[in-house]
Amino acid sequence: MRTLFTIIPMIITCGAIARAETFDLTTYTPPDGWENETRENFVSYTKTDEVKRTWCSIYAYTSTALTLDISQKLKLIDKIIGR
Repeated sequence: MRTLFTIIPMIITCGAIARAETFDLTTYTPPDGWENETRENFVSYTKTDEVKRTWCSIYAYTSTALTLDISQKLKLIDKIIGR
């Protein structure tokens, strides 16, 4: 009986690990029942409910390197946060 309780969690864990996907720097488990769209610079998942007339989208974008000096970076941060 102990062996059964040891094997079941291992099987469940292996199933969860097998579903993990990687996009750029991110490793994630895709949501069940969501529509997937993968492009060169992003991956998205969308779920719609026609009855309730609602939707939700999740996006993950690729990372990019900034080629700005420190003063330009600070100005960009100020602009983004609205200072």
